[in-house]
Amino acid sequence: MVADTNTAEEVQAEVTASEAAATASEPAVVQEETTNTEEVVEEEEPTKPEVDWAVIEAEQLERATAALDARAPMHEIGETVELRMTNGIVQRGTFTAVNGNTLSLEVAPDDVRTVPMEALDRASRIRMEPDYREGYIQYVVRQRIMEMQRAAETNAP
Repeated sequence: MVADTNTAEEVQAEVTASEAAATASEPAVVQEETTNTEEVVEEEEPTKPEVDWAVIEAEQLERATAALDARAPMHEIGETVELRMTNGIVQRGTFTAVNGNTLSLEVAPDDVRTVPMEALDRASRIRMEPDYREGYIQYVVRQRIMEMQRAAETNAP
């Protein structure tokens, strides 16, 4: 019986020791998990990406140019055109030439008129004068970029 008692005591001691070891190790594991979870949460906070405005401007320039080319292509020499002046008068005829800041418009077989570019309204001038067209595209792109920057500042934390 002594052997049975020793065995029972040994078994009891082993169970108590294993429970103590399990209890001692469990809080450490839970604590490690909590620490790891806290670290992961801190690392998961997204950082706001840096905006490359030069790239966005280049994309907007390309889009604005393509949209204007599709909506209001440049007039070609020999094309029949209808040009509106800033005073509301409409000139119709065949576009024959550009000479500096003027253009030539043949309104009848023997009637060629010279029209100053400054006298054209914006829609007509965009289709006739390349420099004015480029300035208009730059203006549109600047407006879009300013709107995007305002939106980015508004959404900033």
